[in-house]
Amino acid sequence: ALAAGASAVMIGKLFALTNESAAEKVKDSRQGLKFGVGIGPLMAKYRGQASKDFQNEFYGGLKEKTVAEGTDFWAPVTGPAQDLIDDLLGGLRTAMTYGGARSIKELHRKAEFMEVTAAYEEESKPRRD
Repeated sequence: ALAAGASAVMIGKLFALTNESAAEKVKDSRQGLKFGVGIGPLMAKYRGQASKDFQNEFYGGLKEKTVAEGTDFWAPVTGPAQDLIDDLLGGLRTAMTYGGARSIKELHRKAEFMEVTAAYEEESKPRRD
């Protein structure tokens, strides 16, 4: 999105799944989610504020002339927010280096896009071989 001209991105879901988020968290006991107990990974409940569940609970329904966006779901907690920030910035720096850009504005000017086939997309995925 940044390379295509955006000056900001919406990545709330990424931060909602970090250790520091205010998202409700439970342990996954492999037999369903159990609050406060269990042996599985820590899970966080992602609640988009435009989701139908959130709007019903907090506003008693959807506002007139609006539609629900997204859904509530449980997902594994990804770790510290600082690790996420470091990963995002590292990826952005790498992309900017590949494109020869020293700033976001320069990235807007220098970015090049190409269409790829489904086979290329599949081949470019990480693998363990």
